Amino acid sequence: MFPLFATKTKSKPAPLVFEPVPRGKINIEKGSTLHKQFQMIALTEEDLSVLKSLQPIVRRNIAVIVDQFYENLAHEGSLIEIIKDNSSIERLKKTLRAHIQEMFNGLIDEQFIHKRKSYSRGACENWSKAYVVYVLLSGYIKLSSFYL
Repeated sequence: MFPLFATKTKSKPAPLVFEPVPRGKINIEKGSTLHKQFQMIALTEEDLSVLKSLQPIVRRNIAVIVDQFYENLAHEGSLIEIIKDNSSIERLKKTLRAHIQEMFNGLIDEQFIHKRKSYSRGACENWSKAYVVYVLLSGYIKLSSFYL
């Protein structure tokens, strides 16, 4: 038998949980040359907050980003020779994974800068800036493709 005035039980929607917006931080001495360089390129703590918010996506896709970097690097034979003479691609992939992930930590301080300088030691001077730009752009392009 069916009750005449039965009520349907509605499931309650899951409550919306908003994660706090990750905050970026630039902790560089005001007035220093480095601080002026950040001002010149208009890098802000808000920019670092955006990078920090993308960190989970970068972590999930870091292998693709790093593999693509080295696939593209293979097109320049002189760079591959430098790598073979001084290291191995597998070793450098580990370093690049850490390097890229740290770029999305949302923090720039003296330790961050020191690590970036140590990563670039021994790199061919003609390619070091191109390397940094490529890593930033290729990472951004890869991440953008996941959103579109």
